[in-house]
Amino acid sequence: MIELLNKSWTLLTPIHNQILSLIFTLLAAFVFWLLRSRVKLIWGRTNNNLHLVSSNGTNIEIFCEKHFLQNTGKKPATNVEFVFSWMPDNVTVWQPREHKQITLASGECVVQIPFIAPRELVIIDSVYLNKKGAFVASVKCAEAEGRSVDFVTNRNFGVRFNIAALLLLFFGIAFVVQLAIDFILG
Repeated sequence: MIELLNKSWTLLTPIHNQILSLIFTLLAAFVFWLLRSRVKLIWGRTNNNLHLVSSNGTNIEIFCEKHFLQNTGKKPATNVEFVFSWMPDNVTVWQPREHKQITLASGECVVQIPFIAPRELVIIDSVYLNKKGAFVASVKCAEAEGRSVDFVTNRNFGVRFNIAALLLLFFGIAFVVQLAIDFILG
């Protein structure tokens, strides 16, 4: 197999420069394709609350849920649709913005947001009275499908700790690169 490749490469000796130019051009195009501006829509549920309220001898169960929707990409997301499996009793979008709430014939609730800028975070609060919360059926925009992300509570560390962690990460990577070079060059 190696002999066949060597013979083929020898036959192509007159056009080696053109082949290398083609390889580097394709490699550069692939890198530019990877780094292109695009929409990255993520969403997740952060928390929910259940409140039992008694009023005039009747018990009311109030279930509140908070969803985050964010465009982490470098390109604006247009015609964003956040679809609940059924209509909540109340939906609030924060920060206040133009949006529509549509109930489909199947009972699903669609919250339509015309535009989400890059790195922008939108919070959707939903309230349910005497019923369980709906699940998110889909999240999409004109450019991409939304991806579900699990949110966890994180501690915010101080600047000194973050700098120390970055330095350790940098020195660790440098050590691995140095080991690889020593191993390759012998």
